[in-house]
Amino acid sequence: MKHIVRLKQRFLRARLNLIVNSVLSVIFSVAIALLGEYLLAEKNKQENIKNVSEQLYEYRAAIEYLINQNLELTQGIAAYISLYPELTQQAYANFAEQLMQGEHQVKNVSAAREMVITHMYPLSGNAEALGLDYRNNAAETDGVLQAIELNTTIITGPVNLVQGGIGLIARKPVYNQTTGQLWGLVSVVLDYPAIMAASGIYGQQNLNIAIRRETALGTKGEVFAGNPAIFASSPVRMSVQLPGGSWIMSAAPKGGWNRFAIHYSIWGAAVFVMLVLLWILLQRYRNQTLYNQSMQNLIESEAKFRTIFHGHNAVMLLIEKESGAIVDANNAAVQYYGYSHAQLISLKIHDINQLSIKEVKALRAKAADNQDNFFVFPHKLANGLIRQVEVHSSPVQVQGTTLLFSIIHDITQRIENEQRLKLDAKVFEHSQEGVIIMDARIKVISVNKAFVDITGYHEDEVIGKSPRFLSANKNKPDLFELIKESIQCNGFWKGEVWSRKKDGTVFPELLSISKLEEPPGVITHFVAVLSDITKIKQSEERLEHLAHYDTLTDLPNRLLLKSRIEHAESRSKRHLGHKIALLFLDLDQFKIVNDSLGHMMGDELLKQVASRLKSIIREDDTVARLGGDEFVILLEEFHNVEELVKIAQNILEHMKKPFLLHNKEAFVSTSIGIAVYPNDTTDAGKLLTFADAAMYKAKQSGRNCYAFYTDAITKLADRKLKIANELKKAIQNDELELYYQPQVNLLSQQIIGAEALIRWHHPEEGLLAPGDFISIAEESGIIHDLSKWVLRKGCEQLKEWQNKGLGITLSLNVSSKDFNFADFITDIRALIETYAIQTQFLELELTETAIMEHPQQALFTLTQIREMGVSVAVDDFGIGHSAIAYLKRFPVSKLKIDRSFIHEIESDESDRTLVSTIISLAKSFDLDVVAEGIEHVAHQQILVELGCDIGQGYLYSKPVRRGEFEQLLASCSPHHVDAGTP
Repeated sequence: MKHIVRLKQRFLRARLNLIVNSVLSVIFSVAIALLGEYLLAEKNKQENIKNVSEQLYEYRAAIEYLINQNLELTQGIAAYISLYPELTQQAYANFAEQLMQGEHQVKNVSAAREMVITHMYPLSGNAEALGLDYRNNAAETDGVLQAIELNTTIITGPVNLVQGGIGLIARKPVYNQTTGQLWGLVSVVLDYPAIMAASGIYGQQNLNIAIRRETALGTKGEVFAGNPAIFASSPVRMSVQLPGGSWIMSAAPKGGWNRFAIHYSIWGAAVFVMLVLLWILLQRYRNQTLYNQSMQNLIESEAKFRTIFHGHNAVMLLIEKESGAIVDANNAAVQYYGYSHAQLISLKIHDINQLSIKEVKALRAKAADNQDNFFVFPHKLANGLIRQVEVHSSPVQVQGTTLLFSIIHDITQRIENEQRLKLDAKVFEHSQEGVIIMDARIKVISVNKAFVDITGYHEDEVIGKSPRFLSANKNKPDLFELIKESIQCNGFWKGEVWSRKKDGTVFPELLSISKLEEPPGVITHFVAVLSDITKIKQSEERLEHLAHYDTLTDLPNRLLLKSRIEHAESRSKRHLGHKIALLFLDLDQFKIVNDSLGHMMGDELLKQVASRLKSIIREDDTVARLGGDEFVILLEEFHNVEELVKIAQNILEHMKKPFLLHNKEAFVSTSIGIAVYPNDTTDAGKLLTFADAAMYKAKQSGRNCYAFYTDAITKLADRKLKIANELKKAIQNDELELYYQPQVNLLSQQIIGAEALIRWHHPEEGLLAPGDFISIAEESGIIHDLSKWVLRKGCEQLKEWQNKGLGITLSLNVSSKDFNFADFITDIRALIETYAIQTQFLELELTETAIMEHPQQALFTLTQIREMGVSVAVDDFGIGHSAIAYLKRFPVSKLKIDRSFIHEIESDESDRTLVSTIISLAKSFDLDVVAEGIEHVAHQQILVELGCDIGQGYLYSKPVRRGEFEQLLASCSPHHVDAGTP
């Protein structure tokens, strides 16, 4: 009775659980769907905002770039008028025409002298604007006055132009360079529609865009493009920065930010989840009901079945069909699985069976339907061991419930034996190497699939044959005797042979043959394993090619060139009178092509150079590439130098012809160094070094020429090496000293600074100036150590002067090579902290050429230097090739005019004009100017008239030692500062 009452309680609890869980499943599914709708809507809105912001950013960047690019015209025209205030309309038009060459969106450029437009370019179509007086035009007055008041470029508009159309007007005041008085204004009229079209705004179809003005004080202006309502509805706004104010752009998608929509996929998924949950709950309910019913039936039949079931010595289990629960187990099962009876009947069959629950359930269903009653399963024992068992399951009905009566036998050992045999067969069949099994008479009895794939012979074509028919004629005649002898002595043979496929193809093969003995001493079989090593051989050939040929041009590399030089030397020794020549070529202007067109175009140029060189030399000669833009030509069997001259001249002529790089012409020339064996050396191994040295001589002779090796070049190279080695020791032994040359204020004649110049007290050659060793230091990589020494000594001296209250600037020379070292900025910062110097009195000098060598790297490094408060001076200005745009961007504070322009400034009008232009240019960028090389009072007077600030030269003093310089300071009463100021 107790069992029946419990079963009824289980039925009731199962129904209640089904109802409650069903309601919860419906609520859960609806909540998931609503959450999905919300998250998807938010995601779509954020993606829209992101996409609109990215597009608006591109249009803003394009507008700012186009306007600022076009406004650069005002700088050049203003500077030109300031120098030539009385220029005519024709002169103005000629200058403006040069500036406006190239792509731009400028409608016209005008100049208004004393606020009246007097100059115009182009004049055609804009003549109506001539004579316009800004003072009588109220619409233009504010922009004009603001430009004059701020002394900068101010842009207004878009406005309707007098000559018709719409444009943006940029105005910049112009001051007479001589009198300093306001000359008037320069105006550039930008084509507003063209700029908007070029920015891409007019062509886009996705956004509604509105633009309004905003003054420099942040006051909102009117909306002059688009619908004003966009500013109220869109969260995306961006500012377009313009001189004198800005534009505010706002945008929204044409389709709106978000549209309400029901996502049927989400609701469909929610309904699906709900149905799955309800189905699972129903299945659980059914399983529980069936389980309860089976338990009731089992209770009634238990007494009848127990005696037979538990008394049998075979492993037996009673398993519920649906749930897989172990209803009962006999004593043999308890002993086999290692569980107690109570533990075993608390488990389900899938807790023991190592197959998945789904697989076990499907097999139970087959057994219950008598579709399949025999199975092999992996079963897990209580101790963790996995055993393979053979299960015979048959359905039995116990009070209306289907149970599976399972009899279980352990077949682990049998399965392991079968698997081992199957594995052996699979290894044989699926091996990637061909396998031949032969009997004791060396007749083929079996081959695998790989053998068929490799040789093309099918198994029935080789059974019963000797494998010797596979051998190719390329093998040694005694190959089979060697194999037989090795097998007899060692039991196996392994090596490379040549075999022939069924189609006649000969291929390299790796072959190993072993004998099998059973019992020991009696040979029963031979096993041959073979593999096609064609690809390996091809890879070896490719590696050999890569080792000896340049990957870019496919020319011989340094290694192969060396081998061919040695071979040519041997031939030359055998044939008296035959000479060898090496032509070492280095491309001129290759770096310019690389920097301007990119490395891909540079690589393409090198390929074309290689092709051109191969086309103009003899077939027996060698063209090699050593790396970079260096090529070497090996010439054999020539008899006189005149032949080499003709060849070199022919190369120079061909190299001057243009190279076509993706529809762009590039021009380079080459410098050629020539060394001859045995004329220059009897050791051909030194030819490459000698030719390299001769090439540098050609470079020094002006490039685009050739030069022959001489002993002087070798001596020069030896001296450079000697100087480099001794310079390293000089830095360590403190053989260096800083000399100081004063820098003088040209108006007050006071010493306001000094340039520190390094000297070397050489133990053998005496006092050496920088020109004797600086270039060698840069070539040998010692320059950074030298710069660190100069920086340390300079900071030490500057601190000493500051402690004495001397407020003078100390200028220290550094090299652009220092920018390549990561510790350069760190060392400067550390020296400033160590000596606690006032950084406004520390100045670093770099040559104009050094800065322009790598402008982007220089800009980054110089910016870091300026952030420390250290000023930067550009030395030798005027002899390099820097552009005004770079000068504007670089954080420099001083220009030093090269001494070559000062030397003949009295007599050479062009030098005077150039110096005047440099000074005016520096003033326009708020830079100080230092003139080097002042030797006469006349030099000083002219420079004062031209507006130069600072002078340096023998007129004041040559570079002197510290003590002499301090005496000069004392006589000139330099400015004093508080030494305690940090």
